[in-house]
Amino acid sequence: MQIVPKGKIRIDDKDNYLLYKDYAAIVNVSARSIKELYNEHGKTLLARNLRYHIKGQNEKKVDDAISKTIKDDSESFWLKNNGITIICEDFEIDGVEVKLRNFSIVNGGQTTYQLSISKNIDDTHDFYLTCKIIKIVRESEKDKDDFILEIAEAANSQKAIKAADLIANAPEQRRFKQVLLEEAGIFYQTKRGEDIPKKYHSAYLHTKLDVVGKLCLAAIFQEPCKSRNNPSVSYKKDKPYYNPIFNGDREHQT
Repeated sequence: MQIVPKGKIRIDDKDNYLLYKDYAAIVNVSARSIKELYNEHGKTLLARNLRYHIKGQNEKKVDDAISKTIKDDSESFWLKNNGITIICEDFEIDGVEVKLRNFSIVNGGQTTYQLSISKNIDDTHDFYLTCKIIKIVRESEKDKDDFILEIAEAANSQKAIKAADLIANAPEQRRFKQVLLEEAGIFYQTKRGEDIPKKYHSAYLHTKLDVVGKLCLAAIFQEPCKSRNNPSVSYKKDKPYYNPIFNGDREHQT
């Protein structure tokens, strides 16, 4: 399998890194240096990732969000982006430079691609994102391949964020939760995995964010097909259903 034999990235400040034992480090990497690496090596830079950049509806949303942050708010990119993971046979940190040998980006391919095509990253405009660097700590080629696959699978297999998760902590959701509890005695579960208090365990004493959305689509908006086939439109803020359900006049909602 192809792999980049050698390369270097820049970090934000001299010797600013956090080591984990003697084979891993976390740094703040220059977006421009990642762009330069991709422009030089192309998809080979992602050869050990589980996938290359792909186009799809879900991916487009993430791509658009990354692109918008780069263009309009690059100073907050470090805060909003999960960063990238590089795996390599060896690395050396020398001042503001990290020298890499036989390496590949195994997580953060979508971010890498958006950095590479951005016209807002150049000689005069740069910013930083988090980067985890992991040295392969195995001897045989088979063990090395297994180690790389383990890291790539683990880094890419976190549970996906769903549309409902994105608004679980929104102020209007907290208000809705309080109203249901105080005025109807119903426990409103906004987050997946949230514990339901024992006194509300009976099925008629608790409900979920997505269930409320489905019921409102079917009963109030008279959209049973959407309620069945595309219920997420009820809890997406850019759709016409969200505000009337969750953020409207409390006197008419209770």
